[in-house]
Amino acid sequence: MIRWVQLSFLVAGAALLAAVLSFGPDRSLSGATVADEMLVPEPISGPAPAFSLPMANGKQVSLAGLRGRTVLVNFWATWCEPCIDELPHLVMLAQALRKQELTLVLISVDESFDPIAQLADRVEKMTGGGMDPRLGKEIARMLRDQMPSVLVVHDQGGKVSAQYGTAKYPETYLVDPAGQLTAKFTGPKPWGRPEAIETIKGLLHPRQK
Repeated sequence: MIRWVQLSFLVAGAALLAAVLSFGPDRSLSGATVADEMLVPEPISGPAPAFSLPMANGKQVSLAGLRGRTVLVNFWATWCEPCIDELPHLVMLAQALRKQELTLVLISVDESFDPIAQLADRVEKMTGGGMDPRLGKEIARMLRDQMPSVLVVHDQGGKVSAQYGTAKYPETYLVDPAGQLTAKFTGPKPWGRPEAIETIKGLLHPRQK
C-alpha cells in the first residue's frame, strides 16, 4: 500500500501540490496509471440506482438526500492501485469546483472503514519521494470527510457497486440534480487537469439547444 501511494505522489509531483494548495488548475497533472487522454464521458441515461450508505461517523448518506445537486459517484478501494493514483486528482477536482453545485461521493468497497483510516494516517505522515507533506494532509482531509462537498461512504459487500454494474475500480458516474445518470467514466481519470475540470463544468451546466 505504501509503495502505491509513493508511486502516485512521485508522478503527481510538485506542480500538483502547488495547484492543490492554491486551489487553481494544474497544467502538468499526470499519474502512473491515470489515463493521460482528455476526459471523455460515456453518455448514459436512466435513473441512478438509489443507495443509503454509512459514513465513518455513522451518518447515512442517501442519493435521494442529495437531490438538487449534481453528484459524482466514485467507486474505489484502498487495495486498488489505480484508485490510489486517482486520489490526488479527486482532491484537485473537489477544490477547483468547491463553489459549484457538485458533491463527490467516494464509495469504498473495502471490508470496513479501517483501511481508509489507515490510508489517511499513512499519507498524512508520508515524506520523501518528492512529496510535500502538505499534499498528504489534503488527501487525508478528504478521506476523513473534512473536505467540503466530498462524502466518503462504505459499500458493504459491494452491493451498490453491483447495482451500478461496476466491474473494475475505479469507476465513476455523474448523476444530475433530478437523480438521472448522465455520464460514466471507466478507470482512473486526470480529474484535476484544466480540460477535465472544464468538461465537468460543461456537464454541470449544459448549453441549451
